[in-house]
Order: sequence, then C-alpha cells, then structure tokens
Amino acid sequence: ARARGEEPGADSLEGSEAEEIQAPPSADEVRAAQHTIARWGRRKLSRKKLAERVGTLDASVGTRAAALQASRGISRATVQPLLVVPNVLPAAVAEAALTVLRAVPEATWQVATASTDIGEHAEGSGTAAHRFAGCARDDAAALEPIFAALEGLIAQPVVLQCGRYERGDFIEPHDDMAFVQANGVEHSRDIAIVLHLTPDWCLDDGGTFVDHAGKVARSPVFNSLVAFRVPRLHEVTPVIGRAARFSIYGWFLAPGKLYELSCVDGQKQKGKRKRTA
Repeated sequence: ARARGEEPGADSLEGSEAEEIQAPPSADEVRAAQHTIARWGRRKLSRKKLAERVGTLDASVGTRAAALQASRGISRATVQPLLVVPNVLPAAVAEAALTVLRAVPEATWQVATASTDIGEHAEGSGTAAHRFAGCARDDAAALEPIFAALEGLIAQPVVLQCGRYERGDFIEPHDDMAFVQANGVEHSRDIAIVLHLTPDWCLDDGGTFVDHAGKVARSPVFNSLVAFRVPRLHEVTPVIGRAARFSIYGWFLAPGKLYELSCVDGQKQKGKRKRTA
C-alpha cells in the first residue's frame, strides 16, 4: 500500500489492491446496507438523536448579515467558524450509506460542470469552474431515511443530492450564492450542508474543503457534517488520490432574493475571489 502523499500510477497497483479499490459492493452487501438504513429510519428516535447531535443549526451558522459583511471584506471579525459535527450518524448507518453510493450505477452519475449547470447564469448558475459527478435524491432512494432526517433539521425547503469526486475533480473558489425556484416561488440558498461519506481520507489525497473565509483547510472526514451560512467563500481542491470522494450535500432555502450576486461573469468573479481569498 502507498504511503500517504505518494502518487502511484494506475499501472503500479498490484492486482489484489486494484481490484479491492475498483470492485463495487456485492448484491448481498447492498441489500444489507439498504436494510440497515431502512431500519434506522423507522426508529422514532433516529431523527431526534440526529437533531440533538447537530444542535440548533440556524443559530450555529451565524447570521446572514455577518456572512455578507465577511464576504464583502467589511469585517473579518464577523466570520463565523464552520459548524463541524463529527460522527453525525451511527457508524453502521454511515458505512451503509457509503455502500449504497458505491453501488449507484455509473450511468446514474451525471458529470456536472459550469456549462451543464441547470439554471440561469444571472441566477448564480455556472459562475465557478468545477467538475464532479452528481446523483439526484430520487436516484438514491435507499438513502431517503438519511435525506429525510437532514431535511428535518430546519423547517425550511431544502435541496439535497449526492456527490462523487474522482481524480481531477474540483470546484474553484465560490460563495454558494444562487437563486432557486421552490414550489413556484423564488428562494435563495441560505444554509449549506455537506455530509462526508469517504473513510480514510487525508489532505494528501486532495479533494480538500478549503474554507477561505475561515482560512482553514479540512479533509472530508468520514461521517462528519459541515454547515455554514451562505455566502461563504470556499473551494474543493482537485482530487489526486485514487479513491472516490462521496458526500450528501445541499442547501436549505429561504424565500426571496436575500442578497445581490457579486458577479455573474465567470472570469470577473474568479478574479474577484482571488483577491478576497
């Protein structure tokens, strides 16, 4: 096995190691994982325990006014630390979620780039260069108990989906500001959440969550929940390891246009963010 930070080529992997990395879960493993998640979802206390673990999400991520001041460079003192909740799910449920994600058919994963983003450029779509694969909530039905538990953290509309980053995938610095239609009403992204579901990851593997606002870089620690108020300047560095980086992520929404988009031109926005990072 490689030492952390060493970057072997694909041909350097010996047979058994390469097969272990690439082989999808067996049908029996997937069924067992689905059963674990479903059983957890049926327990009345599951959502309550998750909510207690996370705490009062809306208060923990700070105010929008403070986030806007920080993003505009008005006051660095208003930067709220990221909310990071370790071991947010029972270990068996988190492992089961990873198994389900690894078993999602390749054709279901849709490669997302700035040019394929759904929505209007003026509404915040496609303004940051990126490449990764996404899976819609409906296409990962076995994870619905987890989606539902996350959805219940705040009484606001939420958009949730699954993400997979493979070697070379990334998102350049961006602040997550965008407008979204929900039930025919225009909403703004309000609170971002990410549930990391990749074990044994370190900074040398790339795929690092770089929080430019808080000036910290974080590995996507398995079974940890990260949340923050939008806007917040951050990025995901290119994955350089050979394993895939999985997550469930999305945004709680608030009605109306709660901020002005800083820029809708990708090149200008990129330049501006470099100055504020």
